Amino acid sequence: MTLSQAEEQLLQLLGTRYNDEDWRPALKAVMDAEGDVIMAQEAIRKISVTSIIEDNLMGSVQDLQRQNRIIRKLPSIEDLVNPAQKQEIEDSPHAFLEGDKDIVNQVVYEDDGDEEKEEDPDVNITHCDAIRLIATLERLTLKFGGDEMWIADTLELTHQLRKFHGFLNSEERWHGTQTYIDSYFTPAI
Repeated sequence: MTLSQAEEQLLQLLGTRYNDEDWRPALKAVMDAEGDVIMAQEAIRKISVTSIIEDNLMGSVQDLQRQNRIIRKLPSIEDLVNPAQKQEIEDSPHAFLEGDKDIVNQVVYEDDGDEEKEEDPDVNITHCDAIRLIATLERLTLKFGGDEMWIADTLELTHQLRKFHGFLNSEERWHGTQTYIDSYFTPAI
């Protein structure tokens, strides 16, 4: 059977539903097999598996669009399977021609400049200050976090704050120094 005879037979069987674009890969695979039935069957099997995978992929993309996860126009199967090449922008401050070495050097340079400008705002907070702050947070979570919807989260936060409170107390006891009662009284001048 010739290619034109096969096309005529498909046109007779399918009528208006026949689409040459859909059948072209299968017909080409059979004609390329040149009478080798096993080779033709294998080629058709590969085409059908590819078609099923493409249909599943497009179905997933359509599901994502229905769930408002894809807002713009749906990409074609060709766009999904063969994405566009990366676009390199030469003049961009984010273009690092030497790769990772260039990136590391830029990060180190930026970090060096930040050290002079930024100071740790928590450098003067003592263990006692932190313990007082945590105690305040515990009270506030119980006072304002009583909504039924958030009660589990409120209790979890309170639990974590109490654990941290205990940790800071043990650190204070372990690293604290003994003070004498005399240190609380200053001599009158």
